[in-house]
Amino acid sequence: MSTTPYDDAFKKLADRDPAALLLLLGALSPGETAKIEPLPRELRTGKQIADQLYLVTTSAGTRIVHIEAQTRWDPEMPERVLDYELIGWICYDRRYPIESFVLLLTADRLPADPPTSLKVEAGSLQVVSTFHLVKLWEVSAAEILALGRDQLLPFVPLMRGGMDELLRSTEQLGQIADEQERGALILNLLVLGGLRYNADTLIEILRRKEMYGIPIEQLRESSGYQYLFKDALEKGREEGREEGREEGREEGREEGQREAAARLFQHLAAKRFPDLDVSEVLAKINDSYALEQLCLDLDQFSGEASLLQKLSELAVKV
Repeated sequence: MSTTPYDDAFKKLADRDPAALLLLLGALSPGETAKIEPLPRELRTGKQIADQLYLVTTSAGTRIVHIEAQTRWDPEMPERVLDYELIGWICYDRRYPIESFVLLLTADRLPADPPTSLKVEAGSLQVVSTFHLVKLWEVSAAEILALGRDQLLPFVPLMRGGMDELLRSTEQLGQIADEQERGALILNLLVLGGLRYNADTLIEILRRKEMYGIPIEQLRESSGYQYLFKDALEKGREEGREEGREEGREEGREEGQREAAARLFQHLAAKRFPDLDVSEVLAKINDSYALEQLCLDLDQFSGEASLLQKLSELAVKV
């Protein structure tokens, strides 16, 4: 999994509550007693780094559980799992059986019949590797919420369910007493939720003055906020580039970017000031960067008058 806020959310779950992660994957059953020991992720080759390795001991015995988390399907996953299993088995003295799980966050690029095994024949060496493919969107959000595991809550937006489960997960997060822990989990929920829900809607949630006691300043400085916001704007810029290519002019490309930023600002402004019509003055602002910055700074305006004044100042510079 690449180093993104999505990876951060997975690592937080894996480090803080390994049992919750194993329950999510089906590697443990609810109520099953297990001793779980994190193993070093970097294998001895120095080149192979697994997402997560645990030594899990239950009444059935001891095994290594290997987990890979992916935002989308990777066609090279069967080969990677085989490498990890072989090297992991050798690194830990060939003592324990290995069971692999691939946690897929979205159905993006997933083929109709994805392979979950690989057989390799190299002369006298024959190896067969298999893994469990866990599709997060098929996991019941209601069942996960019933487990009462805080570290699983950020993943609820991607599970089978809808807005009701999303709201329940935010309510449960809001009840976490530790402010720092609560804030980190809420940000992870919003970042992961951006893989399914409209980004500007999530940005609107982020820019509330107070969200479960978390100041907007803390949210704006977070990597999750910036990732979501930049992702939304990048989509807007791409729309602009497409418009520019169609018209064959640099002017068309820049105008497309400006319009994308203006649409996002108008959406956010309508939620903050529902009775305010900014369309006329917005049309007079050509600076797409200034519009993007306004989206980020919208919470700083105390009322409609101060916002209109700022828009008028920018419009004068056209």
